[in-house]
Amino acid sequence: TELDGADRPHAEAEGEDATEGFVGRKPELQRLRAVLESARNGQGRLVHVLGPAGIGKTSLVEQLPRLAGPEHTILTALCFEDEGVPAFWVWVQLARQLLEALDLDTVRRLAGHEVAVLIRLVPELGGGLTHSAGAKEHEASERGPARFALLNAISSLFVAAARHTPLTLVLEDVHWADEASVAVLALLSRTIARSKLVVVATSRDETGGRSLRATKAAQSGVVQLSLPRLSDDEARELLVRQAGPRRPVRAE
Repeated sequence: TELDGADRPHAEAEGEDATEGFVGRKPELQRLRAVLESARNGQGRLVHVLGPAGIGKTSLVEQLPRLAGPEHTILTALCFEDEGVPAFWVWVQLARQLLEALDLDTVRRLAGHEVAVLIRLVPELGGGLTHSAGAKEHEASERGPARFALLNAISSLFVAAARHTPLTLVLEDVHWADEASVAVLALLSRTIARSKLVVVATSRDETGGRSLRATKAAQSGVVQLSLPRLSDDEARELLVRQAGPRRPVRAE
């Protein structure tokens, strides 16, 4: 996806200054900086960061706070490879973090009438009121119109939150995400280009096929970053920095 970028040269310069000391990945950092600028102008993006384990996906997305600035809210959720992970777990994590970043009244106002749907997933939205979903209600939320209502409510909440405050969501290891969480990501990919929201999802390219297929439905809102290995010079520089300053050898 091409980014509208009248301010791109300026944005690139700012991005380089903000990430001074970070080794390599200049093209990817410039793309992320351009994505953030685009979102501020009402063109949100879903960024899919792909690469094998250990290539530096997490290190790259950890630069987002420095690229975005202190006024930007960044929420991060981790996916887990475990059969016991509940449905929508990634989005439950993010919704709870949103409650911490803002406040209950604001989040409820942003959710609007869909708060009643979201409370089934995040009881904290009830403001202390208990809400226990029966087995049939929970089962209904997994398919049909009730399932889509929940997908849409989650998606709409974060789109609305991004209108309230600059917002980026980071989803780590999406190749391990549960099916319901991936479905929300797919729905967001269809509408995110008309929002101010940025979603950055990392996954292993050799095992992240499910998440990649789910988000390819709307390429206008999806940016793909496939991370290559660092160059030999960059790898040497990284090793030197990790080793720290060398101590002088004293003759005995």
